[in-house]
Amino acid sequence: MTNDWEEFIRKYENNINSLRSLLNITLYGSYCPESEKELLILLKRVLIDKGYNKTRIVEDLKEQDSDPLEISKKSLLFSDVNFLIFTKKGKRFGVIRELTFIAEDDRMRAKINHCVIFDEKVNQDSSSIPPLSRSDIRNSRLPCRSFRDTAELQEAIVSEAYWQLRRLSATLSARQ
Repeated sequence: MTNDWEEFIRKYENNINSLRSLLNITLYGSYCPESEKELLILLKRVLIDKGYNKTRIVEDLKEQDSDPLEISKKSLLFSDVNFLIFTKKGKRFGVIRELTFIAEDDRMRAKINHCVIFDEKVNQDSSSIPPLSRSDIRNSRLPCRSFRDTAELQEAIVSEAYWQLRRLSATLSARQ
């Protein structure tokens, strides 16, 4: 019995791992100051190194003379998984608009569980997310995870990508 179970687990994990390259993940966050954009690029590289080859930041989708908000909206609708990162240092205007779109646009309802908010907290009461946006998160029941530093954020992003991969495995298998 144990060998059968171990074989099942091995096959299941191999199947899940083979789907990593099919999962579309987009990272959203501040590009200002420049260190914040560098953080997004680092997170993108971390996920790609883990086999999530279709990971990008919104800037990767930039089209000539396109409206940045429209690009963000299209990306939110197209991506399998959307990770929004709020940090203490970052100018949050763009990511707030993206969060508002998720919370208010009916087309995003089916994707709510595949949008995850990451909130930098120095201590328990120090959210990086403005109060109105916290209301959007709460009212929409968006998943939210907190982190204290870059290492913890990297770990949380990789972990969340894996769980999203598992949740979407049937959808991704159909793409093969």
